[in-house]
Amino acid sequence: MKGLVNLEKYGFIIDNDHRKDYAKSNKIFIRKSVAEALIRAKGFLPRGYNFKIFDGKRSLADQRRIVQICAKDFKRRYPKNWKQNLIDFTGGYEILKQKRFSPYSHLGGGAIDLTIVNEESNNLDMGDDNFDEKEALNYYERKKNLTKREKEIKINRRLLKSVMTKAGFKAYPKEWSHWGYGK
Repeated sequence: MKGLVNLEKYGFIIDNDHRKDYAKSNKIFIRKSVAEALIRAKGFLPRGYNFKIFDGKRSLADQRRIVQICAKDFKRRYPKNWKQNLIDFTGGYEILKQKRFSPYSHLGGGAIDLTIVNEESNNLDMGDDNFDEKEALNYYERKKNLTKREKEIKINRRLLKSVMTKAGFKAYPKEWSHWGYGK
């Protein structure tokens, strides 16, 4: 893929389990500038920690499959306003018709989905609510009376937010795991 690099060669952990329903490739590609920024972000992590990458650049065909999967799910979850939720979350079918894509998007090669792993390569607990129509990244910042686990999730999400923003990434607030880089 022209202008893109394979993340495997940079020492990140690649996890294709999230992509198996829509991706035709086991390799995750992003723009080189995004990989370089991700290396900077990794440098801000505690010693021995790493990123586990779930997704990067998507082809139009892969994005079309995601939109179709989400449309089915959103019709069930939001029967009255599923179309608007689909547009808000994925860009809907309209995004597939664009000639140019945002440099921060998966289609533009500038977005990655990831989490942090510790020295034993275990995922830090970020909670299960990856998608929240309000704002998943800061969900535990707003929540009151946190349990012990929720306090840990809050700390872990703060770490993720800190290292990614220091490296120049922008969050997609509805998904704590989604980060875009526009350079």
